[in-house]
Amino acid sequence: MTASATTIILPTSAGRGGCLDVAIPSALRQTVTDFELIVVGDGVDDDTRSTIERWCGADERVRFVDRPKHRRRGEPYRHEILAERSHAGIVAYLLDRDVWFTDHLAELHRLLADADFAATLPTHDVGDRLVPSLDRPMLAELAAAWRWGGADHVAPMSTVGHRLDAYHRLPHGWRETPPGTATDSYMWRQFLDQAWIRVADSGLPTVAYLQRPPGTSPDERARAARRWATLLTARDGEANVRADVATQLRDAMRQEWRRSIRGRATTWKHRARIRTRFRQFSAARR
Repeated sequence: MTASATTIILPTSAGRGGCLDVAIPSALRQTVTDFELIVVGDGVDDDTRSTIERWCGADERVRFVDRPKHRRRGEPYRHEILAERSHAGIVAYLLDRDVWFTDHLAELHRLLADADFAATLPTHDVGDRLVPSLDRPMLAELAAAWRWGGADHVAPMSTVGHRLDAYHRLPHGWRETPPGTATDSYMWRQFLDQAWIRVADSGLPTVAYLQRPPGTSPDERARAARRWATLLTARDGEANVRADVATQLRDAMRQEWRRSIRGRATTWKHRARIRTRFRQFSAARR
C-alpha cells in the first residue's frame, strides 16, 4: 500500500448501499486530495458490496476491506488497518450515514499540525438545520478531567481525526467494545487518558452528523443523507449552513447573558464552552 497523507476509515455493514452513495462522494469532494479511503466491511451483503466495488472502480483512492460480521462493530478490523496497513500521517473517520463538508480534512490537518487528537464542532440535524451540540464537553475539558470521570459520549466519530503515530502509542487501539458502551467513545477514551496527549477543538462545523434512533431503516438513513448532500452542494450551501450555526452560537451567548442577569445562569463551564466555541468558529473562518 502506498503512503498517503490521510487514511480515512469508513466502517459499514449490510444494507448500506444507499448511504454509501452519499458518504463516499462527500469524501471524494475534499479539498485535501491526498488520501486513501478504506471502506471496512463488517458483514456486508451483496448489494452493499456491489456499491463499494463500483466506487473502488471509479476512484483508485477507494479501497475495500471485506470481512465477516463481527460480534460487535468490527473494531479489530480497524485496528488491523491502522497497525499493519496504513502509513499515513493522519487518520480520519466517516460513518456511512454522515456527510462531510468539502474542507473537513483541511480543518483536521490544520488542527493536527500541533495536536495528536482533534475534533471539529459537533452538531445534530433538526430537519434542514444543523444545531451545535453545546452540551457535549470539549476535548480540552475531557483531557484535563478524564482520570476523574468524564462524559460517556465524547465526539461523534465522523468529526474526529488523530495522528497515526499517536495511535501507535496507545495501549490497545481499536478493540471489541463492552456491551452498552458507545464504540467510538470507548476508543477515544484511550487517547484522552494518556498523559502525553495534545488535543485540539475546532468551532467549525464540518460534518452533517445524522444520528437516527435505533430501528431507523437504511432507506430512511439514506434519504436523510441525500437531503443534506443536496443542501451542502447547492450554491453557497456550506457557507449558508455555517452562517446559521454562527447565529445560533451568538444567540446562545446572549441567552446565557440574559439568564445571568435574572440569576438563572447555567454552570460557568457551559457559559465558557459557548464563548470558546464561538471564538474558535471565528478563528477557523479567517
